[in-house]
Amino acid sequence: MIQSIINIRQTTVFESSIDQLRQLCFKGLYPSGTSCDPYDGRSMHICIMVDDELAAAARLIPRPTDYFYDTYEGRADVPDSPHAVYLGRVMVAPNYRGHDIFELVMLEGMLWTYDNGYTTMYGGARSTRKFMPLISELGFELYGTPLQGIYPDHAESSGPTQLLILSTEGKRSFWAERKERTLKRLEEVGYVISDYGSSTGT
Repeated sequence: MIQSIINIRQTTVFESSIDQLRQLCFKGLYPSGTSCDPYDGRSMHICIMVDDELAAAARLIPRPTDYFYDTYEGRADVPDSPHAVYLGRVMVAPNYRGHDIFELVMLEGMLWTYDNGYTTMYGGARSTRKFMPLISELGFELYGTPLQGIYPDHAESSGPTQLLILSTEGKRSFWAERKERTLKRLEEVGYVISDYGSSTGT
């Protein structure tokens, strides 16, 4: 049986594969020809690779007050803190959609956040999304009321976004254990883990 190899990696470079997957997952006009926006250059991009294909990605924007201000036109109250990060643009390629790859990219982002000294993570999602129970399990809580967002070089969001918040304090062991279980499930269905990304040790 031919086995697929998973690599978990982090990069500060907005690569063409991230751009292509974002345009696929977040439909819009993108008149400039790219989905790259002013926040990508200062972000950490979490990538889940299967063989040589980008299966999933997410970005982490440190100190995201300006992102929230611009996206929600000053209607989102997010304190300016060097210890805050925003997890967004979470996306999974159609061939890899399912619980485990999505959970893996989320958990990798959370572990990176903890390991790099951030104490608060923000997020956002439409309240109707099927993954809302999962991200609640991972520690996110509702933050404020849903807001309609305007994204750089992108069409208006298709519905109001519910902002989310979590504290990273005391959660590393929990996230590491969940990541281990997720990787084990992937191995059981035939994936080989080549690069584990952030350590699952406590």
